[in-house]
Amino acid sequence: MFYNCYVCLGIVEHVGQIQSVLMCIEACRKTREKCRKDMDYKKEIEIAKRQVELACILCDVDKLAVKINIEFNSRFTSRMGDANANYMRIRLSSPLWKVATEVQRRETVIHEACHIIDSRKYGVTTSHGRNWQHCMTMCGLEPNRLHCVDTSSVRQVRRRCAVKGCTCVTDPLNDVGSTVGGRMRKGREYHCRKCGNQIFLENVRI
Repeated sequence: MFYNCYVCLGIVEHVGQIQSVLMCIEACRKTREKCRKDMDYKKEIEIAKRQVELACILCDVDKLAVKINIEFNSRFTSRMGDANANYMRIRLSSPLWKVATEVQRRETVIHEACHIIDSRKYGVTTSHGRNWQHCMTMCGLEPNRLHCVDTSSVRQVRRRCAVKGCTCVTDPLNDVGSTVGGRMRKGREYHCRKCGNQIFLENVRI
């Protein structure tokens, strides 16, 4: 298994740490086998907590793991997850979790855990800076900023709203995004940047 290389690489420094790491590995393996057939998010959170615990052990902040909460978010269709050190929270994408591999899931959890470890251990948030990269290295991972999960099957096509009022001859403004459309419904005025005319929503939504 991937985690077994921690001992070979000398990342773990003493026997007690090795035992803690091996316990986390075994707990992750057993839980993963239980939920392999169907996506059980409670089990996935349990696995993620074990992986956070592992990251905290390897970064010498063992007691931090119990303070970190993990939850799934169904609105994440491009990001695999995010972390907030103020709320001590990691959020993971439930749509992308279904198409991600086991390795990609593990790397995502540890990636986000390292953000919180970075903030709490060093006192400042450096995003993907030197301290975060050091934490990732201590966990035996490459400090990659972006994930490589295929999002094409879960990305939502953004709706657009038809508008009228633009008198531009070339490239007229015929539609706007759903956010602008929502603001227009609430009474906010928008004008075409080229002709200067105010635009209005059509009844038809495209």
